[in-house]
Amino acid sequence: MNIRLILVLALTLFTKSALADHAHSDHPAKPEVEIEASLIAHGSEDWSVHITRTGITYFRHSYKKSFGTLRGEFLLDPDILLKLLTEAQIHQFNDLPRKIQPALIPIHAPMYAIDIRVDGNRHKVQVYHPAGFSQSSELDRFSAVWDAIWKEFPLKPPGVLNIDGSFDQKQPIASDRNAPHVKCP
Repeated sequence: MNIRLILVLALTLFTKSALADHAHSDHPAKPEVEIEASLIAHGSEDWSVHITRTGITYFRHSYKKSFGTLRGEFLLDPDILLKLLTEAQIHQFNDLPRKIQPALIPIHAPMYAIDIRVDGNRHKVQVYHPAGFSQSSELDRFSAVWDAIWKEFPLKPPGVLNIDGSFDQKQPIASDRNAPHVKCP
């Protein structure tokens, strides 16, 4: 028999055996997770991030007053998706209502959204005008998931709980005139 044929047969049998062992292992399959988060701050800034199940991430920030749109595509470690899913589960994201909003909403109020898909199940939550709430446990839970998602990025929008007109000074955003500037070559 040809030595190449023997090697091909041996590799084929080994591969089938290894795949069968892996399929019956005690390790559960990782869930397929996809996350999107966005902020529409009417008249000034729009932010969005889309993290695909493979870790490919699409980032967009549009600043309408001066410099235009910044876009990026990069790869995040897929384990970050699992960490974000755990954070969402800790804060019972799937139990949040689809809309969180005060009784009165100004015309140009900011709108935050998080959309999490896990193994074909989808839950999307939108928050309108968070400054209109005096206190809300639902808003606190949404905010914790929002902050966990955006913590992964060096450039980030204002947090949900500090959109009252004054931005969080601990995390400068692109529109903050006092924020550090990056020189581009």
